[in-house]
Amino acid sequence: MQVKTTLGVVFTTWKKNNDGTDAQLMALLSATPTQYREIANEILKPDTYMTPGDHSRITSGPYPSSTAIRAIATRHGISATGLTSIIKSI
Repeated sequence: MQVKTTLGVVFTTWKKNNDGTDAQLMALLSATPTQYREIANEILKPDTYMTPGDHSRITSGPYPSSTAIRAIATRHGISATGLTSIIKSI
C-alpha cells in the first residue's frame, strides 16, 4: 500500500487476494457488523520517516505507522493486531 487509501479498499483487496469474506475480516478484527461498516471509511496513509544518515530526506514507508493503526483500532473498539495483519498482508 503506497498511497493514501481507505480501509474499505484494503478490505476489498484482502478479500480478493485471500478468497475471503466480510465475515472472515470481522472475525480477524473482532468487529461487529456495525463496527466493520464504520471503519471502512477510515483513511490510511503511509508513514513517513527520516532516512538514516541523511536527515534531509523524509521518505514514505509502505504502511501506516503502528501508532496510527492502533489509534484506529482503539477508536472503533476492534483488534489492533487483526487490523495490522490485514493491512500488512496486502
